[in-house]
Amino acid sequence: MAGQYPPMKEENMRDYLLLVSQAARIYGGSCLHTASMADLFFCLRKGIVPLTPASQRTALAQESDYNPIAEYGSNMPHSDAVIPEYRAYTAIETRAGVVVFTNTPEGERQRQAFEKYHEVNFFNPAQPGGQMNYFEIIAEPSAMQGHTDKLTGGLKEGFTEAFTDPAITRQGRCLKTFNMTRASKTMNFFAKGTKPAQPAKNSPR
Repeated sequence: MAGQYPPMKEENMRDYLLLVSQAARIYGGSCLHTASMADLFFCLRKGIVPLTPASQRTALAQESDYNPIAEYGSNMPHSDAVIPEYRAYTAIETRAGVVVFTNTPEGERQRQAFEKYHEVNFFNPAQPGGQMNYFEIIAEPSAMQGHTDKLTGGLKEGFTEAFTDPAITRQGRCLKTFNMTRASKTMNFFAKGTKPAQPAKNSPR
């Protein structure tokens, strides 16, 4: 697929995002996030994690040295700069705390077990109720060591051993929210909303 992307040339620079998006759609792809290279380089220089609320232009505008129309290349990192390899993680926030899962088979298994536990215990008076918020977190893997996939010891009451600093949600955006009020309607909505999508069945010939 990489060979199908249009070449980047000076004459198509302004329309390059549109051209890439059109090429991606041919293969069923889509663009989830966009950011200007000038803003990305500024974030890199300032230690701001890209694709998070802190990297949005409205937030960057609060920085005293941010220039939205800076000369091209003014924020370009030096050739010896170390560019972090950020990854996406899934964080689930409840009244009790925040747990973070990697987007790996093990992380997916633990997340589904966590969701199943809350589904089975939905009407348990010991559950905190409130809301369950899902976040996409962007962070460096080295910074997340010891903070992800911490349910390996089993689903113990309270999950206190699995909680991480709730401030991590500032490095992400909320994707969806569930009402955990103990009622049949909200329980059914939660159960359906956390089920993985089923592959479409082939229609009979």
